[in-house]
Amino acid sequence: VLVVPGAPESAPNTGGPVLVPTDGSENATNAYPHAATLAAELGVSIHLLSVLDLQRVGGVFDAGGLDRSVIDRFEGDLHDTLEAGRTTLTERGPWTTIDTELRRTAEFEGISGQIRDAAQSVEADWIVMGSHGRSNVTRQLVGSVTETLLRDIDVPVVVVPRGLDQSSAG
Repeated sequence: VLVVPGAPESAPNTGGPVLVPTDGSENATNAYPHAATLAAELGVSIHLLSVLDLQRVGGVFDAGGLDRSVIDRFEGDLHDTLEAGRTTLTERGPWTTIDTELRRTAEFEGISGQIRDAAQSVEADWIVMGSHGRSNVTRQLVGSVTETLLRDIDVPVVVVPRGLDQSSAG
């Protein structure tokens, strides 16, 4: 699924990176080959992003805050996710520069807000992401983070549907 905000001729190619949000889930990693193919075709880098949502980690009823050791454990897991993603993407496109970033949020906008902000800060021309991550909230076509992001982003987004065969990329 390709969503291009505005007119089709507004699809950019200014040399900005392809932003790839990931939580390490199978569906998120299914987007990697598509991101690598797009980055190779455009001759741009990849910016791999993971976001730790402290509200989601703490749960609805966590009013006392999270213990630092819990945060450290989740951040460590996400760093591992980013390094595994870098390795996978490097194998797919060794000529592409791959930057990684871990963000933390406790804001109402959550993960989708951080993806939007990261896209702006790295001046991403494209976002390539899986339709569903690890959330237990499901939607018909896209996951809740993706759905929220699509309403609020001004760059083209390639949404890789759940279960799409990875060999179909490039």
